[in-house]
Amino acid sequence: MLSETHSQDAHAQLYSLLTEGGRLPDGLGQSFAPNLSSSATFQRRSDGAAMTSGLDSGRVLVDRGTGRFNEDVFEVEVSEDGVIRLLTTRLSDEVRDGSQMLFPTMMPILVRQAVGIAAAVAHRVNDGRKVSRNRRLKTEQVRAPSD
Repeated sequence: MLSETHSQDAHAQLYSLLTEGGRLPDGLGQSFAPNLSSSATFQRRSDGAAMTSGLDSGRVLVDRGTGRFNEDVFEVEVSEDGVIRLLTTRLSDEVRDGSQMLFPTMMPILVRQAVGIAAAVAHRVNDGRKVSRNRRLKTEQVRAPSD
């Protein structure tokens, strides 16, 4: 899929793929962080490329000093053969009483974005060729649950 991950325009290709596939209606993915849009650092991987937040090129946590968000990581990787890997280290947050609160929409949103990225990968692999209607990915049918 990303056969040219070591080319000069690999960053632009991956950014374009993630922007196209990870698009959400009405800023839906902005209710938690880090998220897909915060993954702005391009990294090459042994079998592909990734956009990350909080990791260096060796997949080591970036030293941000101390603080509440110093271990937050988000990464989306696309391998040369089209495998999509998504990593986040933050599915919850601490509330004032010290208990943990899960982000209720985070997993459905991330799944929706992963499916959208898979659809963008499929579209690029098919390179505009006609795909039978029954086999076409319909990402617009996958929506996060409403409250």
